[in-house]
Amino acid sequence: MQDKFEELLRIVLKRHGTKRTSEEISHPSEEKLVCFIEGRLDREDTSGLISHLLICHKCNEAIALDMHIKDKYIFEVPSELRLKIEEMIPAKEDSSLLEVYLKVKGEFLEVINTSADVLLGQEVIPASVLRTRKIANFKDEVMLLKAFRDMRVDLKVENKGKNIFNITVKARYKASQSPVKDLRINLIKDEIEIESRLVDADGTVVFEHVLLGKYIIETAFLKEHVASILLDIKAC
Repeated sequence: MQDKFEELLRIVLKRHGTKRTSEEISHPSEEKLVCFIEGRLDREDTSGLISHLLICHKCNEAIALDMHIKDKYIFEVPSELRLKIEEMIPAKEDSSLLEVYLKVKGEFLEVINTSADVLLGQEVIPASVLRTRKIANFKDEVMLLKAFRDMRVDLKVENKGKNIFNITVKARYKASQSPVKDLRINLIKDEIEIESRLVDADGTVVFEHVLLGKYIIETAFLKEHVASILLDIKAC
């Protein structure tokens, strides 16, 4: 899959690959590496190989240079490794847009597509994994998480019935988990600003009684744009 798995391994290697040299450890066979890329290893072998790739430059290069990872290959990266990767990979300039497409099916909300991670119970599920696990329907509400620069924005969409929704936006700094202050959240529809509010002491803004439609939710300081959220809610 095109989730920059090669880049992921290179970055992790730079942080963790200096503790042991490739001459000091045994390496998996080329066949095992191919099976890993194609998702044909069992859970135990996959876990062991990921641990090996964290420290082995030779096998890292074998995967990054010799193998071609395609969309059909699915990797469920362990959460611990994924968190390390997120900390290492700097935010891109074009990552300031969060897209969310929802469909209403009675009392259920269906996630059509999103570029955010989704909170399911106590589990944070990356958007790519959400699709592979075929999780789409959520009762009453959907909680989405997205990192922008040094902060994390939580977006909650609550189905209040009769095609009416509450939208909650909460911003926190990633490092300290403290609320982002002096942040203004604007709700825009058809290029018209419907509501504009400053976050409260908890870094939160709630827009109530929002109808079906396509919205832009802008987050900005007084003189600096932070991010935009494209939210499109349609009826089934």
